[in-house]
Amino acid sequence: MSGREILFSLPQAVFLILLLIPFFLAEIALTRYRRKQQQAYASSTLLSRLLIPRSPGLRRTKIAGWALIWTLLCLAFMEPFGNIRYSSLSAHSSSDAHAKPQLAAHEVIFLVDTSASMRVPDGPDGQTRLEAAKGIMEDILRQLKGQTVSLYAFTSELSAVVPPTLDYLFTRLAIKDLHIDQGDVGGTRFAPVLTALKKQAFPEPSSKHYTVIVLTDGGDTQLEALNGEAREKEKQAILNAIPNPEQLHLRLLTIGLGSTKPQPIPHVTYNGKPVLSKLEPEILQQLAAQERGKYYMAEEWTSWDLAQQILTQIKRDDWGNTPGTQGEREVSAVKKEDVIVDLYYQIPLGLAILFYLLNLLLPDVRHI
Repeated sequence: MSGREILFSLPQAVFLILLLIPFFLAEIALTRYRRKQQQAYASSTLLSRLLIPRSPGLRRTKIAGWALIWTLLCLAFMEPFGNIRYSSLSAHSSSDAHAKPQLAAHEVIFLVDTSASMRVPDGPDGQTRLEAAKGIMEDILRQLKGQTVSLYAFTSELSAVVPPTLDYLFTRLAIKDLHIDQGDVGGTRFAPVLTALKKQAFPEPSSKHYTVIVLTDGGDTQLEALNGEAREKEKQAILNAIPNPEQLHLRLLTIGLGSTKPQPIPHVTYNGKPVLSKLEPEILQQLAAQERGKYYMAEEWTSWDLAQQILTQIKRDDWGNTPGTQGEREVSAVKKEDVIVDLYYQIPLGLAILFYLLNLLLPDVRHI
């Protein structure tokens, strides 16, 4: 099995490995303390005759053993799993469906910018904008419950990556595989992308609800090249690309990625000079306001807190009193799939117990 097939339910537990730093510092302090106490009783020459000294090799082996044990425990805490497979749940009888009224189907659509400007490393801890977008999407997926999801990437064209599905694990894997200029088309255009999204994802009104989450730095190649009346015309084309959000049961949330300070785009030059890019929030704010949504500036939030804010918007029950929607909310949810995985935490946990027993049996001194 390749490393890419192994996922972790709690990857944050990797930070527990940092506790090895105070452990090693404590070992150094203990060694110095013991040496100081021994020197207080007698000279080194006399002590070598009276005491059986601790073996430096055995001591280093035991220290390495404890460090290995803790590392394996941290790996077990991260709850590794893999060998993902799926089994459809048995269909519920019609009587069960009437006995448990549920909300109407709700699809969360991720629309992520993969243009060259998303390569700029101005995110937290030097993350690129695309890496920050991936982290936000994964944190949202970890908190979804029952909504279908789909994934689209865009530059100046739209690329469908994951069709509507309940397979969150597959979607997470697809998110990890996103790369710059997905679909092999450069530039950034919002108007044709949003128009294509409407045609593909929600061509006509239905009882299904949609939450579109747009993750981008807001730059539009066409818009930036225009001025005056032509610029206003292009802006209106962007804002009018998805009309009638209430009729479509649609809410559009925009997440602005990057810094408001211009940064050079790696590996991109024009006439021998670097091309600069910064967060352009104006069109994102207007899009969110027009499509019954909200704009978020990513650098003002942690990835997890932003995901929780997005989940709050998804769960809000204020879609408006569109005729017929109140009754339509009490229909059965879309059919789920049972995701089956193999748990691997027993492997590092078992190895940790084995090395613990070996460490206890290992003596502090060599037998003479």
